Amino acid sequence: MADTVMKAPVLDVVLASGIDAAVGTVSVTFGSIDTKRFQLDFSAQCVPLAIAALSAEMGKLVATLPAEMTPKLQGISITSTQLAMKEDGTVAIFLRLESGAELPLDFRLDDLTRLRQQIDEAVTLADRKTHH
Repeated sequence: MADTVMKAPVLDVVLASGIDAAVGTVSVTFGSIDTKRFQLDFSAQCVPLAIAALSAEMGKLVATLPAEMTPKLQGISITSTQLAMKEDGTVAIFLRLESGAELPLDFRLDDLTRLRQQIDEAVTLADRKTHH
């Protein structure tokens, strides 16, 4: 017999987030397309994979849409960044979000090199757009 999966409504906007330190969970409050509010609680261990899974699936979704149907996205505002070297030799860049939350991104050396090249390209493109 197949496991039952409970289907939630379509969640349309992130309204708030928080933690419950006593039980080690992160909560996100969403608004649905029918304007109801829903709070989802995540154990700390599944948060990084949940973020990665949502990002990966979003990329797949956008790839299926015609260019004129690109969805309007709720933005992520970064207020600061910080570097840290981890014991295993990877480098982490912590992005502090407008909400005060920190999003750690771990990089190997080759990933950092590639990221630097991409940032240099982005700066060049942005500079061209502002000077034309």
